[in-house]
Amino acid sequence: MIDVSDPQNPQERGFRDTSGNAVGVAVSGSYAYVAEGDPGLRVIDVSNPQVPVQVGEYNTPYFAQGVAVAGDFAFVADRIRGLRIVDISDPQRPSEVGYYDTTGYADGVALAGNYIYVANGDAGLQIIQFYGAGIAERTTDDGRRHEGGATVVRGVLYVGPATRSELPGRNSVMSRAELLNATGRKVMELQAGPNDVRQLAPGVYFVRDARAPAQAQAQAVKKVIITK
Repeated sequence: MIDVSDPQNPQERGFRDTSGNAVGVAVSGSYAYVAEGDPGLRVIDVSNPQVPVQVGEYNTPYFAQGVAVAGDFAFVADRIRGLRIVDISDPQRPSEVGYYDTTGYADGVALAGNYIYVANGDAGLQIIQFYGAGIAERTTDDGRRHEGGATVVRGVLYVGPATRSELPGRNSVMSRAELLNATGRKVMELQAGPNDVRQLAPGVYFVRDARAPAQAQAQAVKKVIITK
């Protein structure tokens, strides 16, 4: 913990000796999220910079190389196991809610708006669009798409903030998305936030943005795989 209030004279105010190699860090509120290589993700309470305390952890499948945080999610670059999406709404009990099997070794990650930028080693830069816990790779301007692995969710599918009706006299929260099965039949309306999908059979599904114009809905569909 470095005090940089005087940039010409930075001073260390505290430290935390983590269990692995601290190779990446992101800060949100009073918590630091540390990518620690083999041990995975560590959550450190830095509200008292002189005495930082670990309050939570999630052991990623391979090697946590980088981390970025937005809202209730930490996005972890996990080398050969791709991008892991970890729910940090309870910092003491982080849990994985989805992943994207990137084409290369996920070494670094950064966020801008609804897009996740993953440094993939020899495979270069991969841009992924975040749609709750269902994510899909962004199509390039010429219509080509790099083939990545499947987006997987277990039990809960998250959807971003809902929109509100623009009709006069109405201010109710509207559903923003629909869940379709592999045949294109709507099986569920998705609300903003967590949606319990445990009752659905495992398999391939598609999240469709219900707000998109009819002619654009083909491009507003995101593929997810639901597992048990």
